[in-house]
Amino acid sequence: VEMLRQGAARIGSGDLDYHLEIKTGDEMQALAEEFNKMAFELRESYAQLEQKVAARTQDLALANRKLDEASRHKSAFLANMSHEFRTPLNAIIGFSEVLLDPALKVTEEERKQFLTDILNSGKHLLKLINEILDLAKVEAGRMELHLERAAISDLLELVHSTMRPLAAKKAIDLKVDSDQKIPPLL
Repeated sequence: VEMLRQGAARIGSGDLDYHLEIKTGDEMQALAEEFNKMAFELRESYAQLEQKVAARTQDLALANRKLDEASRHKSAFLANMSHEFRTPLNAIIGFSEVLLDPALKVTEEERKQFLTDILNSGKHLLKLINEILDLAKVEAGRMELHLERAAISDLLELVHSTMRPLAAKKAIDLKVDSDQKIPPLL
């Protein structure tokens, strides 16, 4: 009985590798065998639990890496979008300042062109916002992507109209000279 008590105490304290060796051929041996079986089953359960914890830890580490990557992409996206928004906004502000500054003499032709550039920059800003909304639709699986050709000359004109107010503020005449023979990009 004392061997059974000591063995049960060791198993109860967590020594699941301990094995009771009682060979009496009676209930004490049966009880010892049940303790041994219980210790084995607990040892197996702990091993399975440790494997599950290790697998979940790996899953969690992978999820954390993906979250870190998503966070980096989000930061890069926000930095790019900030730049993309600033460009037409700076054009709108720059042209408006030129038009409102009485010290800067603006011809009627320049005034008309600046107002056209303000309108184009506003449209460009709206297009950027719509593209962000479209991106959200794409991510939600509610939109299909349709590629379109883009003329280099149109892209250069867009950049020119955006940069011209910044140049005008420094009395720089900005011109674009492009080859119309360049084929559109896809």
